Amino acid sequence: MIKQPDEIPITYLNKGQAYSLSVVDRNAVMPLSPGTRYRTFVRVSFEDEEQRHKSSLCWGLWKEGRGTNEAHQRGGKLQAVEYVEASPPADADDKRPSIELESSSFDGFCVTWTPGADALPEVSIAVRFNFLSTDFSHSKGVKGIPVRLCAKTSLAAADGSPKGDEASPEVCFCKVKLFRDHGAERKLSNDIAHVKKSIDKLKQQLAQVESGMKDVGKRKRLGSAAKVSESQRPGKVQKHKRTWSMSSASSAGCGASPMTLEEDLQMKLQALQDMFTSPRPVSILYLRGEDLDDPDLHPVSLPGDMSPPNKRDVRDGPNWQARSAKSSVTGSMISPSPSSLSLASQASSAWQNTDKSTTGKALEQLSRVNRTDETGTLSGWIEALGVDSSYRPPSEAAEKPVACFYVQYLGKSEQERPSYHRAVYLSKRTLEEFNGRVASKWGIDPAKVFRSIHVVEGGLEVEMDDDVVGELREGQDMRLEVEEAVEQPAPTKREWEMALDESGRDSDGDGSAPPARGFVLRFSF
Repeated sequence: MIKQPDEIPITYLNKGQAYSLSVVDRNAVMPLSPGTRYRTFVRVSFEDEEQRHKSSLCWGLWKEGRGTNEAHQRGGKLQAVEYVEASPPADADDKRPSIELESSSFDGFCVTWTPGADALPEVSIAVRFNFLSTDFSHSKGVKGIPVRLCAKTSLAAADGSPKGDEASPEVCFCKVKLFRDHGAERKLSNDIAHVKKSIDKLKQQLAQVESGMKDVGKRKRLGSAAKVSESQRPGKVQKHKRTWSMSSASSAGCGASPMTLEEDLQMKLQALQDMFTSPRPVSILYLRGEDLDDPDLHPVSLPGDMSPPNKRDVRDGPNWQARSAKSSVTGSMISPSPSSLSLASQASSAWQNTDKSTTGKALEQLSRVNRTDETGTLSGWIEALGVDSSYRPPSEAAEKPVACFYVQYLGKSEQERPSYHRAVYLSKRTLEEFNGRVASKWGIDPAKVFRSIHVVEGGLEVEMDDDVVGELREGQDMRLEVEEAVEQPAPTKREWEMALDESGRDSDGDGSAPPARGFVLRFSF
């Protein structure tokens, strides 16, 4: 929805939904020459100029979050803009245009297409967006930014590359915002509801203006008489009466007349009503792009790019290498790292190409690696050799708790100050785990815990075991008392002590273990 005719509209789109992009050559001379082919590049760039200059950093934020998390849905490939291949028709139809995917990157793709026989030079390209307008910031709850959906179409030579004798093709775009699920429909519905409320408010103001015009003469006469009487009373403090802002300006004589106010409100009302007819079912890419929007002049690359393989790698390797080199130089110019490092990398890249042409040996490829601070925020990138793009850091196998209880320690020192419950998390529901976690909370050696007792109301004491811990209610609160105890360990006879003596009795010996000091944990709940 737009408020003014000259306002640039923003198209609302849904993430993960396939949309049809139609391309038509209106300047073609019919009939077309045999073998006429077109090359169309679809790409997403940023509306903000600063973000366009730092596209690799902005896309790096998407890669760290949604891009990497959802890459498994596309075979481990990073694809923010995805080409959706149409299913082949049941019957062969030479009047339908044929489309072939030429190349693909994380932020766009390129297709070559041939118009159908005796048909207009037009094609419909299916595209899907796998990102949200809020993916380019670490902050939560931020407003999504609009991006540019760019398209560039040119006549293609026999090998699929753009024709050199053709005038430089223009890049056109429209502004879009990406929402999750059916967010685009909800956003448009909310906009319509907001406009309806504004219209109702303006209608109420118009009714007030019209009713005020009918008795304006009567109010003026009464108002002048009241002013004379009040001015004759000494020491009278004038009270400020709250009035409707637009009518008070006219009655004070310092603004426009009531008729002018009514006309102004009528114009605003008409503008709001026109907004209902402003949405269009089809968005036209009528805005002219800039050099940074051109995917051939300024491609964007990411470290460890997992974009789909290029189908032209075999038959058009040099062209793709030239585009990759251009991407590397462009990335160096816009990177926040020192310029000396970028110049050194360019010189190193040139030296590598020279060495390859002379010796035929491929050296280690120079790669860019994200550099983050302690908080994980992307601060730039560094250039390194020998980077394995398939390497993934091992995930930290954090032990997840399976139960949580709240224990309040009732010790002698705790009686003098407030005692709070402390959370105890168990990785498994066993008595050994329970005793160990509770003991470590209050600095007790778990090996010195003899037993745990559940003190039931009425004084009944039940010794706890694995079954009791397994049946404890999640979030159970309990009180703990620690009792020191001395126990005589059970004697353990060794094999040579089991022999019978001459009198036929076991030779026990007097080597019994000394008494052990430990603790008994008493829980009441």
